[in-house]
Parts: sequence; structure tokens; C-alpha cells
Amino acid sequence: MRILRVINNNVVLADDDVGQEHILMGKGIGFRKKTRDIVNEKDVEKRFSLDKQESFGGVDRLFEQIPTEYMQVTSDFMACIGEQFGISINYGIYVAIAYHIFEACKRVKEGRTIKNELLLDTMNSYPGEFALANQALNMVKEQLGVILPRDEAGFIAIHLVNLRLHGEQRRDLVREFTDKVLAIVEQRSNISLREATPTTYERFLNHLNYLGRRLYEEKNFGEWQEDDFYRQVSHKYREAWECVSYILDFIKSDTGIDLPDDEIMYLTIYIQRIRMEVEE
Repeated sequence: MRILRVINNNVVLADDDVGQEHILMGKGIGFRKKTRDIVNEKDVEKRFSLDKQESFGGVDRLFEQIPTEYMQVTSDFMACIGEQFGISINYGIYVAIAYHIFEACKRVKEGRTIKNELLLDTMNSYPGEFALANQALNMVKEQLGVILPRDEAGFIAIHLVNLRLHGEQRRDLVREFTDKVLAIVEQRSNISLREATPTTYERFLNHLNYLGRRLYEEKNFGEWQEDDFYRQVSHKYREAWECVSYILDFIKSDTGIDLPDDEIMYLTIYIQRIRMEVEE
């Protein structure tokens, strides 16, 4: 990856070979670096990929205001949240919570507080998120030596509620995507997928889940050049190939994305393998 902008000695904005932008964090990763310098992957301790709809330009001024120690405590907290919710943490929520912690600590040091009028409602309605937010306050106390009031746990909990709901919506989309593709395969191939071996079925299901996550997280698929093996698959497995064409139509209408040829080839091979097992 190459550096697009040095934010500070420990944070840079970089892009990869397919143009995807990332926020990279690591001790000294930006020290004496300049635009277009190559990033040493060994220096990367944390990374956050920017969604296609996110624009870094409007957020970098906010990011630049956050001292490194606040980004570190937020990274540690986000690692716990990612495990708890089973989702990846995007750049936007990371910056939002880091900046909130920074501002909250600054208010405490200046003797100012903000009363959270919704604190009791938040505690009662979202006890899980509130408990996690209290972990953030404990981390702030341990790492930064600042004792934040319980009101701040309520504010952070709302951030977590929004994060969880976003993750659940995305999981629902992936599950619906997988179910739809499985139905297309059974209908167009006139087979029952359950008649395939458990191993083959499980591998196909895992591939669809992975593909669905990439589609609905708007990950860049990159470019892939057609080769002889691709052409061989398309001619040799015509029926599986035709089944995949219906899947491609569904993906295009649902997401607006055209799958690259390598993904088409993988789907074709999976479906052909299932067809062979069912028809034996």
C-alpha cells in the first residue's frame, strides 16, 4: 500500500492496489513519511477500511484532533466490541467513539459535565450495550487516568446500539442472499442440495456467506483477467454455468454489482461439484 496522507506519526491514510482506502495505525508508521511512500505491513497494528460512501476529507480534520493515546484506548475497546457483536468495526464508528472519549476526558479535566437525560432509559432499554460502555470507562481510567461519569457510559452505549443494529441488518442481508442463491440453485438445477455430501454443502454455504459479506459490505472485488481455465470451465460445465447466470442476474438487481469472472468461475465449480454428487 502507498501513503495518500500522513495524519500524524502514528496514523496514515493509504490505498491498496485496487484503490481501496484504509486508515492505518501503528507506532511511527507516519514518521518522516511522505505521499506515495510504500507502507511496511509490519508497521501496521490497526487498520480501518473506508466504505465507498465514506469521504475521508471531511473527517480527517476531526481525526487529527484526537491524540494517539485516545486512539489506542478506543482500538482496545473496539477489539472487545468486534468480538462481542461478531462484526467488523468500520472507520466511522471508530472515529465517533474515539472523538467522544477525547472530548469527554477534556470536559472532566476542565471541570465540565454534560447531564445525560436519557441515562436511566438507556440503562433499562440496552443493558448489554451499557455494560460494554462501562468497560470503555474502565479502560479510560486504567490507560488514561481519567474517571468519566456514568452519563458518558450512556452516550457511548447509544453508539453501540447503532453499531449493533447496523451489524444485525447486514447479517440479515447476507442470510437472505444465501437463502435466495440456494433456492435458485435448487430450482434451476432441479436438485436438492441436501443430497450433496455434508462437506461439499458446507463449503458451498461458507463460500456464499463470504461472498454475501463482501457484497453487502461493499468490498472491492478488484480485477481478474480471464484465462484458459476460466474458458474451459465455461464450456465444460454449461448447465452449471447457466445456473450461475440466474444468480448473477439476482446479484445485479439486488446490489448493482457485476461479479468478476473469477467469482463466476468459483460458483460454477461449486455448483457442478454438487450436481455430480447428487446425480451419482
